[in-house]
Amino acid sequence: MQHFLKELYPEFDTNHSHPLMKSTVRGAKKVRGNPMQRKLPLHLAHLQSFINVALCTSNYDDYLMALLLSCAFYGCHQMGELVQKNDHTLFNWRKIIKHASLTFENGCAQYHLPYHKSDPFFQGTDVIFTSQDVTDPVSMLKKYLRLHDHLHGAKVALFLREDGSHPSHSWFKWKFFSILDHHFGGHSP
Repeated sequence: MQHFLKELYPEFDTNHSHPLMKSTVRGAKKVRGNPMQRKLPLHLAHLQSFINVALCTSNYDDYLMALLLSCAFYGCHQMGELVQKNDHTLFNWRKIIKHASLTFENGCAQYHLPYHKSDPFFQGTDVIFTSQDVTDPVSMLKKYLRLHDHLHGAKVALFLREDGSHPSHSWFKWKFFSILDHHFGGHSP
């Protein structure tokens, strides 16, 4: 292609290496380079299907999965804020939502998210949930708290699996894709 342009633009070799030209090409590739491939968004019906599974199985981990999705959906979380990385060496207690931070007041539920991507100084954010018609996070958190306290007592972490471990990214994916297909993803909520 370059030899065709040389006939029309004799200074092509000199100009194509100019920093302004390189920046322009880089910007054009960024804007129009590859088409976006996004996962499909979750809808309330998808959340309800996770609740239905938990109600049918009466399984603690199934209920935890439904709760995590409800909290992510209504709390605008990324799943990485609620589940842990698979590599246990990257575990950080400062990023764990604490059991003691969960409160219920005036029909709302609230917990303190100690860290997220846009919080580099670990100040944290209080996440408040109001009652909802579908997969209500307030009532789900109340029920989960009873299950959690019965099974785990006063352990520090709020979200724990039945075996006492923290929900991991691979556990989440296994549970998530057992109900939904790969057109959806972890950032969907």
